[in-house]
Amino acid sequence: MSYSVNLFFQGAYHTRIAKNSENLVENKCATERCNQIVKEMYKEENYKGVAVTISEEGLNLLTSEDGKKKMLRDVEELFTKNATVLEADPNDIFSLKANDQWLIFSEFLYNNGFYDSLSNTEVKEIESLLIKITNGLDSLCQTGIDLYGESHEQLSSSEAYLELESSTSALQYFCDKFVASDKKDDFRELISKYYEHNCKVIQGYSSIEENFNKGYNKLPSEAKVRLEKGRSMFPEALRNEQAAKELAIRNIFGGITHSSAEIEAQNKLISSLFSSMNKNNIDIVIQQIKNSFIDFTTSNSKNDDVITFVRNKSEHTFANITKYWSDLFKY
Repeated sequence: MSYSVNLFFQGAYHTRIAKNSENLVENKCATERCNQIVKEMYKEENYKGVAVTISEEGLNLLTSEDGKKKMLRDVEELFTKNATVLEADPNDIFSLKANDQWLIFSEFLYNNGFYDSLSNTEVKEIESLLIKITNGLDSLCQTGIDLYGESHEQLSSSEAYLELESSTSALQYFCDKFVASDKKDDFRELISKYYEHNCKVIQGYSSIEENFNKGYNKLPSEAKVRLEKGRSMFPEALRNEQAAKELAIRNIFGGITHSSAEIEAQNKLISSLFSSMNKNNIDIVIQQIKNSFIDFTTSNSKNDDVITFVRNKSEHTFANITKYWSDLFKY
């Protein structure tokens, strides 16, 4: 299937409202208004200079070698922040909207008449569901535009793989439930492209917390002892025992690694559990997935503090997953 992405598509609901808006101007009026705007733009008074004062210190910085280096760093930072957009692969359609991957699925549905018989409310509900499904993996994209301003908590690499299997299974369920028979194969091909794209994104990915854990774990034991001695010198009221306890837990996580084979086996297990889920057993299966996730993430630790730490940290991810699966089973 050859699929072309409209980079300006902002969703079926948005498109429908825009088309039906009473405030839309007819083509003739739009042309007249456009000409008027152009005339306004080129009015001489719009180009009067604005007085800007630069301090001697600022001027010295701008003309100095340090100033040039700073400007170079600023430019490099700007390009780095937009790296995901700039490096989008035209052969990977999901890289074109990596922060709003639901739009790829919604545009496919829109172009194939899926929304035509639905009310505005129904269109909005379906798109809201798609947003929830891809939201977790959308959060891995740190640049670009998030059209609907979703709040993202940074996922751990284990949570990212969990969302990958969950969202892929949810999209397959969506396809089976909603997509017309003659369009199912094409939609499934989109799902495969979604899975392939996000596999590439997750490979080698680690969160800020994971990087910290690894870094702390690699500190020499002497350095950790010095840090603890320094903390113990504070008055008891100022010693943050909970923070010290958490640091010890992070040290444990910093030493846990998984091979590619272990990750693949875990993903297959999680995928099979999601595939077995229905509206009657959702609570049971989600709990099974939680247990498997905790065992894998902690490397089968029996330490209650470590287990509680993972459970609390992944709570938002499981809440998101449970929400969109529950919404799917309502239909």
